[in-house]
Amino acid sequence: MDSENKVFADEGDTMSSQERAERLRALILEFHPKMKIYLSRYLQPQDVEDMVQEVFVRLISYKNLFLVKELNAFIYATALNLVRDRAKHRHTIASKQFIDISEVQLTTEVNPQFIVAALEELELLGQEIEKLPDRRQEVFVLQRLRGKTYREVATQLGISVGMVEKHMTTAIKQLRHGMSCCQQMPQDQVYKVSA
Repeated sequence: MDSENKVFADEGDTMSSQERAERLRALILEFHPKMKIYLSRYLQPQDVEDMVQEVFVRLISYKNLFLVKELNAFIYATALNLVRDRAKHRHTIASKQFIDISEVQLTTEVNPQFIVAALEELELLGQEIEKLPDRRQEVFVLQRLRGKTYREVATQLGISVGMVEKHMTTAIKQLRHGMSCCQQMPQDQVYKVSA
């Protein structure tokens, strides 16, 4: 494959399945090491190889892959889109780990024992937040308690959005672990979550 990776439409129209398989094989051999280096900028080392495989699966699924004139750029764009998709998915999962306070409605009758338990749990949560490393704590407070978006936090702290996501995911895991020693309050008696 040439370094330009420019393929004209008339070449792709007449390609047999064996020719396509050979070109795919050559493409994978050429781009596998390049993708590992490129994706290592965005992912944890243990996630890179899986994402490289996802990129090639996605590329192979495109019937007209070799009709793309700027194949090199297309491959890198595909990889970056998959990284963004994964980041969005992880952000969605992380953001669902805490109850959205706007969905909580207090009942008219609240047992004083539950109020005390809730206050103790909040105090424990505050202590666990204080145990977080400084940067992670700063990211968590800005995002969860001050309501800033990941992008706003990243801009304010001068770090990447990916780093904000990583800090948030780790902070949530640490807080859940720290809070796991606290007894779970019977939530159906304290508040109800509306659908």
